[in-house]
Amino acid sequence: MPVSKLLVEGELDARLLAAVLGGRPLVVRGGSKNALKPKTQEERKTNRLVCYIRDRDFDMDPPADRSCPAVHTQDEHGRVIGWNWCRHEMENYLLEPRIVSQATGVEEVDYRAALRQAAGRILDFQAARGAIGITRRTLPPNYELQTRPGDAKGDIPKLPADLGTLAVSEWACAQAATFRDRLCPQLDPAAIGKCIAERRELLAPLVSSVDEILVWFAGKDLLSALEPWLDVAGLGNPGAFRARLRDWFADHAEDALALLPEWQRLVALLR
Repeated sequence: MPVSKLLVEGELDARLLAAVLGGRPLVVRGGSKNALKPKTQEERKTNRLVCYIRDRDFDMDPPADRSCPAVHTQDEHGRVIGWNWCRHEMENYLLEPRIVSQATGVEEVDYRAALRQAAGRILDFQAARGAIGITRRTLPPNYELQTRPGDAKGDIPKLPADLGTLAVSEWACAQAATFRDRLCPQLDPAAIGKCIAERRELLAPLVSSVDEILVWFAGKDLLSALEPWLDVAGLGNPGAFRARLRDWFADHAEDALALLPEWQRLVALLR
C-alpha cells in the first residue's frame, strides 16, 4: 500500500525529497529525528499511510546492504513505518562525486582526492564523535534513580528509620554510585578511550574509499574539512557550496535520483 505522507527532519531533507517525489507522497517536516517516530505513530492512529525517514547519524552503524534505507521502526504487525538513511546524514548525498561534478563543473577526480584528504583531516574527530555515539546508544534511557530508600517505598511510604545527616547523605551517595557503576560503566574515561581507539581502527582504512567516507563520516564535518579546497577551487565557503549542490539537486531531481540507487529504492518502497 503506498505511503501518503512522509515525515522528515529538516528543511534540507524536505526540499530534496519533495523534488524527487513530486507529491507522491507528500513530504512534511516532522521535527527532530527523535520526534519523528512518536509523531508518526500518533498520526497513524487516523492515517495508516504515514511513515518517516531520518538521518542515521551516530545512532546506528550503517547496514550491510546499502542499496536501500534501513528499517528503523515497524508497527505491531511488522509493517515498516520508519527508515533511516544508510549514509550518515543528508549532506552525505549532496557530496556524491557525480553530483558535485555536475553541479559545479569541477573534475570528479580532483574532488575525489579532496574528499579523501578532508576525511583524513577529521579522522580522529570522527573516531571521537563515533565513540560518544556508540556510548550513548548503551545508556539507560528510562532508568529511575530512586529518591526514596528501599525501606521507605510503598503506597503510603514510611520515612527511613535513620533520618540523621550522615545516614541520609550516605544513602544518597550510595544510590548515585549504584546508578553510575551498574548502569553507566561505559562513561568511565578508560572505557571512552578504548572506544575511541577501536573506532579509529575501524575508520582509518576507509579514508582511501570515497564510497566508505560518504557512509561513515559526518557530511557536515566533511563540508567544513573541504574548505581549503573549496577556496582554491573558487567554490565559496562550505555553506555556499552546500547551497549550490542543494539547488542543483532540487532543479535536476531526475538526474540526481539516477545517481543514487538508495534513493531509487526508497521511491519504490513509498509508492
